Amino acid sequence: MKTIIFFLFLIITSFAKSQDYEIYKALAINNINHKDFKSALLNFTKMIACEPENADGYFNRAFALEELKNFKGAIADYTKSIALDSTNVDFYFLRGIDFQKLKKYNLAIQDYTKTILLEPNNADAYYFRGKCNLGLKNYEIALPDFDLAIFYRVNHHKAYFEKANIYFKLKNYQKALYNYDKAIENDDDNSAIYFKKRGLLKIKLGQNKKGILDITKYKQVYSKHN
Repeated sequence: MKTIIFFLFLIITSFAKSQDYEIYKALAINNINHKDFKSALLNFTKMIACEPENADGYFNRAFALEELKNFKGAIADYTKSIALDSTNVDFYFLRGIDFQKLKKYNLAIQDYTKTILLEPNNADAYYFRGKCNLGLKNYEIALPDFDLAIFYRVNHHKAYFEKANIYFKLKNYQKALYNYDKAIENDDDNSAIYFKKRGLLKIKLGQNKKGILDITKYKQVYSKHN
């Protein structure tokens, strides 16, 4: 009889904790919707206390920490999530983003590589791994990643833009111009910097009229968005 009562107690306690988990989660999400990230952090921490072996709890708290610019704390929570669930691609990818923000490029590259192993068609993982190699000045290594980002997302204008910048640094101006063209062609938002960079390159190549047109377009787009 005592054994039955004990197991009933465990079931009831577990159910109550599960309910509390959902309550704190709902409160934290409401905090986030109101951009009260400090309160969200507190509620996510209470949520984790209810189910400390639930990887999603640390994953959610990491978001609040990121909004508070506590990237080291967010990395620690993603690391805990990975320890509890090593198959979730988001944990590696988002930890990579935070390592990259802290300019820990080699660690970020490791996480993006793991992301790619779990999800080989992840265009953003290739793009950000390329960006990390740019940070390390590994230009030749970065290029294939930008190519793969474009392969998996044909309109990836940011990847075209980074390729153009690399070719410019390598003084391969025709390839740089081609990739600036592709960046602008695929960018629905008309990013001002694209026109500026292409305009300066055209002037460098002696295409002064075309270059001035791009610089004028750059000023128009910039003033519109600022």
